[in-house]
Amino acid sequence: YYSIRFTRIDDEAGQPYGVFCHVLDVTERALSQTKLMESQIDLIDTIESMSDAFFSVDKEWKILRTNKNVEKAGGICLENQIGNSFLDVPLPLPELRAIQCRSRFHKAMNERIEMIFDEYFEQLNIWTEVRIYPKVEGGLSVFCKNITERKKIEEKVSFERQQLETIFECCPAAMVLWRGPDLIFEKINSQYQSVYPGRDMLGKPLLEALPEYKNQPFMEIL
Repeated sequence: YYSIRFTRIDDEAGQPYGVFCHVLDVTERALSQTKLMESQIDLIDTIESMSDAFFSVDKEWKILRTNKNVEKAGGICLENQIGNSFLDVPLPLPELRAIQCRSRFHKAMNERIEMIFDEYFEQLNIWTEVRIYPKVEGGLSVFCKNITERKKIEEKVSFERQQLETIFECCPAAMVLWRGPDLIFEKINSQYQSVYPGRDMLGKPLLEALPEYKNQPFMEIL
């Protein structure tokens, strides 16, 4: 690769006299630029192909890059906001939660720390996991992932756990949950506690809480 520059040479009367040709070998610079361009293309392809939403801002909060999934993950359209300030983009959240969300962005920017939190967007009825990472040159990279299905599973598990705990506590029979080979009292219901009034059993091995059971035949079965 060569950089070629032609410069007209005039005589004393100001008339064209000749041409000066300056040739410079710029192979190394051209190859570096080509490599950089290819890397940028690969980066753009990666950003566009990943399932997570992504956008980045510089240290002045100007939006530098985004992909098409941002609107799906958070209801925010940033494709036409490149070069604009992220602080001017309205967040589709109630006022108080929008303030709390922005405060996390400011904390990540000012303290140069990673921030991870979950946010619920009512208008889309989706849960989004937001991950904010400070960039070395300043600014932030933000990844947003739709975690609605995970939240539904967590809510289902929580509901079922509450049901089991209600059954455990309200059962008219005495019930106990032991943990490990030492039979540590993990959970007892009120009916079981009434059998041993005033005994502090939770967190203790069976034989420590109820030493009278030592040498009892049923201990071998347990």
